[in-house]
Amino acid sequence: MKLHTDVTEEMRGLIFKKKVLRMAYRLELSSEEEVKYKAHPEIAKFPMATGTFVGNYKQECNVGDVVRGRTGDLASAFDSIGNQAAFEQALREGCAKLKNYFDRIGQIQSGPSTVEF
Repeated sequence: MKLHTDVTEEMRGLIFKKKVLRMAYRLELSSEEEVKYKAHPEIAKFPMATGTFVGNYKQECNVGDVVRGRTGDLASAFDSIGNQAAFEQALREGCAKLKNYFDRIGQIQSGPSTVEF
């Protein structure tokens, strides 16, 4: 799995220009993960990350949103580098959790397991 991100700066506003950070992102799944993703459609609804966007607008994105990606005009906009960095960190943590979930699906599909204590 690969998380692709691209952060750019732009100026917004007609009279009072304000700097805004735009972040495009997309999650690319490996062929093995893609098979598991399609076999378990509920994965797309799992929460992936929460962010604070322009105007103090808080939003949660799920795995399906990140796999589809937000690029071009749909790229997420942030007022501050802190909000952008926090959202990117949340995406990375979400990817790590998703990787563990895919590993767990593989363990279940491989059959019984024994844990020795």
